[in-house]
Amino acid sequence: MRARSPTPSDAARRYAVFGYGVLGPAALALVLASCSGAPPVPPPDVGPSVPRELAAILTALPPTPPPLHDTELIDPQDQVGPALLAALTRAQDGETARIVVLGGSHVAGDLVTGPLRRILQRHFGDAGHGFVLPLPPYDSYWQSGVFVEEGEGWGILEPSPKRRLTDHYGPLASAMIPVEPAFAVVETRGSDASQVELLYLEQPEGGILSLDIDGEALEIPTEAPGFGAGSTTIGLRDGPHRIEVRSDGRASTRFFGMVLERAHPGVVVDQMGINGITPSMLLLAEPETSTAFVRARRPDLLVLWLGGNESGEWWPIEHHEERLRALLTRIREEVPDAACLVLGALDRRQRQADGWVVPDTLEALFEVQRRVAVELGCAFFDSIAWEGGPGAVERLEGYDLMRPDRVHLVQAGYEAYAGSLLRALIGAMAPSLDP
Repeated sequence: MRARSPTPSDAARRYAVFGYGVLGPAALALVLASCSGAPPVPPPDVGPSVPRELAAILTALPPTPPPLHDTELIDPQDQVGPALLAALTRAQDGETARIVVLGGSHVAGDLVTGPLRRILQRHFGDAGHGFVLPLPPYDSYWQSGVFVEEGEGWGILEPSPKRRLTDHYGPLASAMIPVEPAFAVVETRGSDASQVELLYLEQPEGGILSLDIDGEALEIPTEAPGFGAGSTTIGLRDGPHRIEVRSDGRASTRFFGMVLERAHPGVVVDQMGINGITPSMLLLAEPETSTAFVRARRPDLLVLWLGGNESGEWWPIEHHEERLRALLTRIREEVPDAACLVLGALDRRQRQADGWVVPDTLEALFEVQRRVAVELGCAFFDSIAWEGGPGAVERLEGYDLMRPDRVHLVQAGYEAYAGSLLRALIGAMAPSLDP
């Protein structure tokens, strides 16, 4: 992935120092070091030990409500706990721990990743919000601490059952393409940032992305000799910001999103979820763009939460296994330094003319996910065990934890899932702690 500087040539310098007149040289050096890719300056006090903070999290987490059950990670290679423990230790020593969560609609609402981000940042430092798609592709897209306004003039390009063509997409297997003069606006509300990274497609005859950040303007050309993952990082004062992205729509442009981070040690949790995604769709994204963006995030832990959407497809279970195996193999090869965790599919029902039914492949899919994840070196969190086994939809409805669509949880259900997942991760990092 190649990072490019905005034009005119002094724009990056102008933004790197914008708003820093009242800060001292040390603060300015910290921000400039972060924007140049250098590691942030460690704080003078790294705080309490990681085990003590993990124990504090366990104490503060509310109990898992019935009929749900806490469950441990299935991790025969014991790779998630040590990797995450090392990352959080580095965060306390002045670096950044990174967790990337890829998935479908269970991820897209930030209702699991939001609590994970909030709790880990409270105990290990706030290094920024992470990835944001600056145009809501559907009503349920939401980001905790970041307000995504309704943009205009963009079309959303993504693979689908009707468009099974390999193409250049961003990390969400989607792309924003201006179909006319277009704009999109992101505001940080309840979160701070000291740099923004714009993600786009480098391509021959690529257009220009115009930015307005807190009233300051600059342009980013996307033209390049060939196709590839392009990015530009702009330094900002540490605080809230309003970022507007525009395109005149006259040249070919693909915009994939932005990343908001801070020149501050701590944790970043990237929410990379989009409704309806399946392994088959993710495999239609060219790895030199979509996977390159994920690899560039340098995740310590890469989490995949898939399964609900493919359980509704009328493909044989052998097809689902083949696609999941191919996707995990690609991810393990392209992002080899990240520990890998697969979250199992939740129980669901499918509406048909004669009523609600269990999808034919659902129970077989649960077993395929567990088996393939472990075979390819990933840990597995058994979501159906967390729900209490098959028949969970009806049980959860009785406790008001299931939405009427009989696919998605209510907010309290997702928050309970986040709590149980945190307990499982802490159990893998520090098994001696009493949950």
